[in-house]
Amino acid sequence: MKLPSNRQNWFAAVAIALTAFAGDVLAQDPYIVRKGHFYVQTSASGAVQHATAPYVFQAQAQVTGMSLNLTTGTSVSLPYVAGDDSYEIVAPFTSKTAMDTAYPNGTYTITGTGQPTRTFTVTPDRYPSDAPAITNGTWSNGVLVINPTQNYTFNLSNFSTYASTGVAGHESFSIDTNSGNGFHQEIATQAVFGLTASSTPLTSVTLPANSLATGNVYQLELQFDTLTTLDVPNSAVALFTNSLEVWVAALAPGTPAMAAPIVTVHPTDKTGTLGGSATFSATVNLGGTGNARQLWYFNGFQIAMGNTTTKYTQGFSNGAFTLTVNNITSADLGTYYMKIVDTGGIAVTNSATLSLGSVSTPTIVTQPLGHTVATGSSVVFGVEATGGNLTYQWKKDGNPIGGATGSQCLVSNAQASNAGSYTVTVSNGSGSVTSSAAVLNVVSSSDPGRLINVSVRIVSGTGADTLFMGFVTGGTGTSGGKQLLIRGIGPTLGAYGVLNVMADPVLDVIPQGASTPLVTNDDWSGDAGVVTVANAVGAFALPSTTSKDSALVTTLNPGVYSAKVSGKNNTTGTVLAEIYDANPGTYSASTPRLINISARATMANDNPLIAGFVVGGTTAKTLLIRAIGPALVPYGVTAAMPDPYLEIIRSGQSSASYSNDNWGGSALVTSVGNSVGAFALTDGAGKDAVLLVTLDPGVYSAKVTGVNNTSGITLVEVYEVP
Repeated sequence: MKLPSNRQNWFAAVAIALTAFAGDVLAQDPYIVRKGHFYVQTSASGAVQHATAPYVFQAQAQVTGMSLNLTTGTSVSLPYVAGDDSYEIVAPFTSKTAMDTAYPNGTYTITGTGQPTRTFTVTPDRYPSDAPAITNGTWSNGVLVINPTQNYTFNLSNFSTYASTGVAGHESFSIDTNSGNGFHQEIATQAVFGLTASSTPLTSVTLPANSLATGNVYQLELQFDTLTTLDVPNSAVALFTNSLEVWVAALAPGTPAMAAPIVTVHPTDKTGTLGGSATFSATVNLGGTGNARQLWYFNGFQIAMGNTTTKYTQGFSNGAFTLTVNNITSADLGTYYMKIVDTGGIAVTNSATLSLGSVSTPTIVTQPLGHTVATGSSVVFGVEATGGNLTYQWKKDGNPIGGATGSQCLVSNAQASNAGSYTVTVSNGSGSVTSSAAVLNVVSSSDPGRLINVSVRIVSGTGADTLFMGFVTGGTGTSGGKQLLIRGIGPTLGAYGVLNVMADPVLDVIPQGASTPLVTNDDWSGDAGVVTVANAVGAFALPSTTSKDSALVTTLNPGVYSAKVSGKNNTTGTVLAEIYDANPGTYSASTPRLINISARATMANDNPLIAGFVVGGTTAKTLLIRAIGPALVPYGVTAAMPDPYLEIIRSGQSSASYSNDNWGGSALVTSVGNSVGAFALTDGAGKDAVLLVTLDPGVYSAKVTGVNNTSGITLVEVYEVP
């Protein structure tokens, strides 16, 4: 059943009718008290009552501060439910007896300061006497199969008590079609809803041809309601309802029979912390086609996933469907399960329980580091802590920094006034801890930190496995050409103990959008210009002037380029692509520089993707470094690395200075990515890896491996953050 609300609604057609009614008669959205009996139908045998919570009591208000006064003399407040955009209580029950014991039939009121008292008569039982059902059609694995290319008539069960009790009877049929509003047909015993009055219930509904897209599944709801209160001046409605859920598969004639989806991994119990989050996941082998529907349930209710809710996040990653419960409160504790529906049928997971666990006092694992940066540049401070349900507050010289409440604190366009001592206090419900101080110095520099050398080493093949290293020259306020030394090294790597080197690499430098190289080199042939620049920038020497390595010196206008290194005559092997700033000690604000590099290659753990880079100058530089796998799939990369792991290792050190597995949807990373022109990462639960770091001058490697020895195509990127 759907989670009740008047927006993403529990009684879909009633709410539609009430909305229309409200526009014509009621002064505002209705206040509602109702009892519901829920059914599902998965075969021609007819409807059965919902297995988990067949009975539900709901009371709903439209403003804050309202209370429901029960027939027992007690009252309960109606809390705000963000996903439903209303104030309500929803109570599920396994039996009618249990519901009537907790919420007896009788007179209820909803009251609040400055609001009129609204009275609801919920007596006697006015449920329609029969279960709603679809009485015709072909069923397969729990779904009703129809031909969407023709008009299709649904035959409905007849309700003898439809028009005989209450102040109004109402019947509605709805299905979520391809149009935004779906398809609805409804009648009432009075014309109060703006509907034609009818004392005879609907016995059939015809869906027009092409309302549904073949290959997709759709949710159908059939409902019969009896209103026992209809207070127009005060917008108050009380009702009893019977509600039926049916899933419809739109399949063209002649479509082969499909298997039902099969759950291969069920959700497991989770322990959360107040204010924290917990993620349930399930893996399903889909049997049908089209828009498989992922539906999560909490204590028997279908969870509403409206645009306004931040309580829940749904996802799909590496074959697993996920539900994350955010900002956990005691009201979120209970059982969760998932239903998957596709054109092959329906599959339901086992239930899993969310419970509370203990929270330890925060412990800082990695302290923030201080840096010296050039005036006008950026710096990022970061902390790593454990303890669960953590909150952060950064401070400068002991004073809180507004908005700096994440694990990282970014200072942009640093000025002398930003210099000082930075700390962060990490807290949770069990206590707090303050980091050591990270000192920021801001200096004027004629030789600020910047990228002066980048390189990528990988086993390069042919076709899609060819090594492409993208790079961007320029920078805000720069102009003129940039002289670069670009090399494709194969044979000389053998002298450093590298096995299976590429015997004869060919180097092409290709401008963005061009089909032919701007410059190219096969064998470097001892080029004197290459030797001079290599010596100046500190590149390792090519000992033989007759080696098959490739190298060239070129001056490029600001723009986007690719350095392609391929094997002559389709040969393969380990190859190193390098780009050097040919004048690393020369800098002015208008001098173009390397501002971005990227490399895409097929990799595995025995063939890691390693991007080396050098931060030159005399001050630290902030960089955004990304290892992209799953986010390549929307761009047509079907063999993408499913779960890359990123490490930043400084030359001379054996362990990583920084590492990241999953980027976690960081708002700061997203904002910085947008500012430097990186393509957006839209899945906050995705497995791509990202680091935002400030690095002191030195030589570094960005190493990418696959979690659990996975392999695939990976993109590594290094962006200058101004």
